Amino acid sequence: MATPEPVGTQTPAGLDNDAFCAALAKVPDLDSQLGLASIQGRVATYQRLIDKFSSTHTEDFALIQHHLNTGDKVEARRLAHSLKGGAATLGAVAVQAAAASLEVAIKDGQPAAVIAPLIEQTALAYHTLRRNLLSQAGVLAPIPAPSMASHPGRGTLELAHIRRCLENGEMRVQELVRQHSPLISGVFDSEFEHFEHLITAFDFEAALALLDHVSTPGR
Repeated sequence: MATPEPVGTQTPAGLDNDAFCAALAKVPDLDSQLGLASIQGRVATYQRLIDKFSSTHTEDFALIQHHLNTGDKVEARRLAHSLKGGAATLGAVAVQAAAASLEVAIKDGQPAAVIAPLIEQTALAYHTLRRNLLSQAGVLAPIPAPSMASHPGRGTLELAHIRRCLENGEMRVQELVRQHSPLISGVFDSEFEHFEHLITAFDFEAALALLDHVSTPGR
């Protein structure tokens, strides 16, 4: 049996165990007590797992759709199963339920009209959890965020790259937006979350229209 971590131990994000657990309790659709129980109460381990979970599945939804489009149902189902398993370990109940429904639909060979909304629902549950985790200071390990000021011209270049991907309907645009959000979010101001949602929902036409709108001088 694993030895519980001593009280006062800090997580990789810098919070002590009590503060970390208190922050987790505020996150909707996250049963952190269930998750901690699954790993024998090791708080720092849980933090590392949830940090990894929140950053390594962002491309899964586009990949699932891509594999279904190319007839690779085995790989599409594997990705949904992996997401379901990770969510179950952490107690991410909404993500687990959505991913489970998606996996069953793929396994049963449901038509695209049934599966596409399930992909969107699963992506929405995942990204909502991620945003809620980020809203609790110190829960996720800090990632240095570059700014457009410290990289003159780079944000403009990345937006141009994202625009081309949207115009061509390329699935990798989801990962590009995630990677470069610190550089490009300022262009969108309060509309960036809506832009992310459109990308997640594969509504590339609407996302491109929004990008055109926010890029218009003097808007």
